[in-house]
Amino acid sequence: MTIHTAETTSRFIEINGLNIHYHDTEVGDRVLVMLHGGGPGASAWSNYRTNLPAFAATYRVIAFDAPHYGESDKPLSAYQDTDFYTEVFSQALDKLGVKRADFIGNSMGGTISMTMAMKRPDLVAKLVLMGPGGSPTMFTPMMTEGIKILGAFYQGEGPTREKLEAAVRIMVYDQSMVTPELIEARYQAATHPDLLKPREWKGHPMLNLWERLVGSPLQNPTLLIYGKEDRVIPWDTSLLLMRLLPNASLHVFPQCGHWAQLEKASEFNTLVHGFLEQSDD
Repeated sequence: MTIHTAETTSRFIEINGLNIHYHDTEVGDRVLVMLHGGGPGASAWSNYRTNLPAFAATYRVIAFDAPHYGESDKPLSAYQDTDFYTEVFSQALDKLGVKRADFIGNSMGGTISMTMAMKRPDLVAKLVLMGPGGSPTMFTPMMTEGIKILGAFYQGEGPTREKLEAAVRIMVYDQSMVTPELIEARYQAATHPDLLKPREWKGHPMLNLWERLVGSPLQNPTLLIYGKEDRVIPWDTSLLLMRLLPNASLHVFPQCGHWAQLEKASEFNTLVHGFLEQSDD
């Protein structure tokens, strides 16, 4: 039995002069792409370490570090530009010979997944979106508590461990998940020297995604997943998406925050496996 770890699945690919890091299990007739969120210190493995091994028995799993994250290059331009990230991942999948794949996207990764489905419908089969960015809240005041904390990390006096701990704690309902080791690992990743250079935020495509969905509704079978206690992108953002995505279903986990794939890992893996294995008929 193959054991899939961060080290054994680690790969690099060059896209338009950028060195992009990704994890690849390499075996499987169906491809499952995992895209992480945009919080400080995020990476493919940190987001999906409890999920990638579970899906590797059935799928070839590919999990990318977006530019500016993980071990991928960190250019001065296009920080959190989900249109740019979509183009990078699209070219990477073409280069890897992937013709069609299912996509799992958390937060910013959910935005990228929907953008990919709009721009490359040939490439995208089913969508699993956990707390995806791009839809307004219906009941919760904007900006949300979590978005304010995440947005402040690089502002003011700059990054601190205290800010990083606040950013991680806002992500989860179960506070026991927040360990000193997790905080230190995310802090080291979030304070890479290349990330401390002045840059312009380019996350605007993430904010107006719902407007583009009005003009080009996605027909992909879609599973929306939220934590009931998500304080970053709360479940009520799903209400507009349920109107705009005609083939979408919704699952809300109780006692769960923004990291449903980690907080509810076993239930999440079972739920998503079932959805992906359903016939499209």
